[in-house]
Amino acid sequence: MARLGRLYLCTLKGTIAVLFAVLVVVAFYQVVSRYVLGVTPAWAEEAARYLAIWTVLLTSALAIELKVHIAVELFPNALPRRARLLVLAFGWVAILSFLVVFLWQSFNLIALAGGQVTPGLGVPMASIYWILPLAGCCMIISSIRAVSNFVRHEVQGLPRETERPLSH
Repeated sequence: MARLGRLYLCTLKGTIAVLFAVLVVVAFYQVVSRYVLGVTPAWAEEAARYLAIWTVLLTSALAIELKVHIAVELFPNALPRRARLLVLAFGWVAILSFLVVFLWQSFNLIALAGGQVTPGLGVPMASIYWILPLAGCCMIISSIRAVSNFVRHEVQGLPRETERPLSH
């Protein structure tokens, strides 16, 4: 199971890196085209926008995985252990509930955008929106892994594994 988790994490990081690299290249091309050639291709602005959105959505899953998302820790840390565990458990239930609704509604959005086409790229909007269920699934997987770690370490009191650097 740990090997599958490492594969998931490496795939997620690799996908984010590729999307970000393509975003940088497209944005650079757009700037050079505008200021050197005096022409701004419509597809470049649109592609950069969608690449940025895709990168942010997938990075949200990575943030959950690495526990670097925004969290208010002052209140739960001031509570007694039992109350703190209940508040944290409630938080995870709320997050997972939101993500299930997000995933469900993303499929509805794809169905709704069936005949629409992007003006600059000429790509069906449904193709662009497929990042939503993909990112939703990744966020759910990362949340389930985080809940598993929470139960193992906080509730059961098992020792934590040595954390690895972000570059693995």
